[in-house]
Amino acid sequence: RFGATAQFVNEKIANAGAKGMAFDFGFQYDTGYNGLIFGFVMKNFGSAMEFSGSDFEINVPIPDAEPGATNRTLSSTSAAFEMPSYFQMGVSYDLMRQEQNQFKVLGTFMSNNFTPDELRGGAEYTYKDQFALRAGYMMRDGGSDGHVYNGFSWGAGLNLGLGNATKMRFDYSNRMVKEFFS
Repeated sequence: RFGATAQFVNEKIANAGAKGMAFDFGFQYDTGYNGLIFGFVMKNFGSAMEFSGSDFEINVPIPDAEPGATNRTLSSTSAAFEMPSYFQMGVSYDLMRQEQNQFKVLGTFMSNNFTPDELRGGAEYTYKDQFALRAGYMMRDGGSDGHVYNGFSWGAGLNLGLGNATKMRFDYSNRMVKEFFS
């Protein structure tokens, strides 16, 4: 599977704005072996942006000019900046796939141009495609214990059939964080 998206990005703050183009593309490869699937994605790959507009202009009198002379408009520019792009690759594998029981492991690595790399792993046990238990672990900032999101997460899910084609799904997840604000 392959997909791509083009986006026109327009940021505006008061009377200043920046415009650019960004592209997302990715592919997924299903090996056909025990649910082994690889995926790769690149997000926000695009042009640099730079703010401009009337907020970067100022009217000033000319020094030592004759009285009544018109002011001059001085324009400044902002520094160019990159969009927050990232590359992500992931893998999933079915350790067990029976009629009523399924157990899957998953992993992903993400490299972002503005934040430290992330490594995530998880597992999901499903019974009769109705009940699921999930667990995960995230490691960011080289695995140091100081990062607020490093650590374990867990969750559960319930799928209920309510007739012919009607289904209701409940999911719960939990992640403990050390400090939300530091």
